Amino acid sequence: MSTPKTPAYVFSLPALYERIRFLKERLGPDIRLVYAMKANPFLVHSLVPCADGFEVCSPGEERICRKAGVPGGMMILSGVNKEEHEIAELVRHYRSEAVYTVESYLQAGRLNAAALKEGTRISVLLRLSSGNQFGIDAGAVESILKEKDQYPGLLFKGIHFFSGTQKKMKKIKEEIRMLDELLEKLREKYGFAAELEYGPGLPVSYFPAEEGGSEEEILTQLTESLKAMKFRGRLTLEMGRFIAAPCGYYLTKVRDLKENEDAAYCITDGGIHQMNYYGQMMGMKVPSIRRIRLAASGPERGPSPAAGISPSDSQLMECLSSGGAEELPLLSRDPGRVMHWTICGSLCTVGDVLIRDLPVQDLQLGDILVFEKAGAYSVTEGISLFLSRDLPRIYLYDGSDLAMVRDQILTEEWNYGRNTGNT
Repeated sequence: MSTPKTPAYVFSLPALYERIRFLKERLGPDIRLVYAMKANPFLVHSLVPCADGFEVCSPGEERICRKAGVPGGMMILSGVNKEEHEIAELVRHYRSEAVYTVESYLQAGRLNAAALKEGTRISVLLRLSSGNQFGIDAGAVESILKEKDQYPGLLFKGIHFFSGTQKKMKKIKEEIRMLDELLEKLREKYGFAAELEYGPGLPVSYFPAEEGGSEEEILTQLTESLKAMKFRGRLTLEMGRFIAAPCGYYLTKVRDLKENEDAAYCITDGGIHQMNYYGQMMGMKVPSIRRIRLAASGPERGPSPAAGISPSDSQLMECLSSGGAEELPLLSRDPGRVMHWTICGSLCTVGDVLIRDLPVQDLQLGDILVFEKAGAYSVTEGISLFLSRDLPRIYLYDGSDLAMVRDQILTEEWNYGRNTGNT
């Protein structure tokens, strides 16, 4: 397999499976692990055998699940806007297999009506708001439970709560205590809450210089807090970023090198519309990055050894570095000119800065920069249609080879349409 055409995302399935194994081992057998598919929909099919479920937040995500063969029993159908015809179709198709979230009185009524029309009773989770447009507040939760006889088509199973991502452990512990108190209150008053689905929003360290505990420490504190709860119902943790981020790479090729006054600029074929880290701050933070060089001539050499990476990563880098290419360190002891580069993308905006100060030895045209921890959100969250750049290719790595699952997509039809002028 030759080196992928850039720009491209590569997602490592061995790293993904190891990630799931690692998390389940740390969390223990009593906690279910649900994948929030908005983090990266391209991983859904691969996760069916090993995840305990999927949080689905839009009609498009639900259609992806159908294509990926996700059983209805693995779906938690969420979303702040569930329109009447969408709810009717979901209940008609999945009936009592799936779990549905309730985010308003209106949704409760629509879900109930759809269930009664289909002659079934569906399981629902009441989504507790964290003080924003999502879910309902604790008072509304109690009001619905007081009136639950008015919803004969709904089986109220528990609470769903998610308040954001990249949170500190102090905040997570406070949320767990709050949820435990609420669940205990609801149990005493209504005999309710057999299940809690909680999205802790665990932090991913994208930039090596960031402070924070190790993942082992974070997971230990999380499990200790969960074990201390009085709640003894079914506990489900919803994770997206924390599962997917370490399993992906973004590849972009150096297309131009120049010096303007005292600054050195590297222009790549990617950009901020495709590589979007949480907290990136206009390229002022430096993520983990590697380099691959296509060999122009001479005997091929194997990839350079790198410390502190998993075997699956080593195999992936070897695969990426095949076909007459090699992995080079950004800096080495070999002779060569070291410069501090501002790494920019191809967009015609001064904001298109990936990294502002990257020391690299002997950077050359054609070098491929490999951004690590790109497995979550970047593939869908960036301003991908801005300036009509083509969408990048998507590859899945299975442990031995790369398979392209989406080719490059032209954007001019989406950004202009078919009938807006002369053709």
